[in-house]
Amino acid sequence: MTDDMIGYVSDCAADYTIDLEAVESLDDLRAVVSRWSLLVSDARRVVDAMTDADWQPYLEACIEKRKEQEPSVNCQRFSPVFMPEILFQVAMFAAQYKVPWGTMYRRLRDVGKINVGSGFAVLVP
Repeated sequence: MTDDMIGYVSDCAADYTIDLEAVESLDDLRAVVSRWSLLVSDARRVVDAMTDADWQPYLEACIEKRKEQEPSVNCQRFSPVFMPEILFQVAMFAAQYKVPWGTMYRRLRDVGKINVGSGFAVLVP
């Protein structure tokens, strides 16, 4: 994923979630996060630190996040993978202004609220 691939009607949050749900191994997870690295730098930090021993707790957290209960330590630990900050923040602004995700991303980038100079999209306060 590159910045110029994000169009006005792109829904990167939904597309990332679809890719994430297709993951069947830690290697698959690493590949997805690598492919989306522009928008998921916080997820990348978590996944890069994962070992094979973390795969089962990750799967348990995937199941648990769908339940309506207090999240466990594992669910909280992997939350940046489930919903990376930039995807979440842009989705919140897009919902507030009733525009597509891609339109909001491009607008935030154009007015300097998202910086992509480092290779990762970063929200600027």
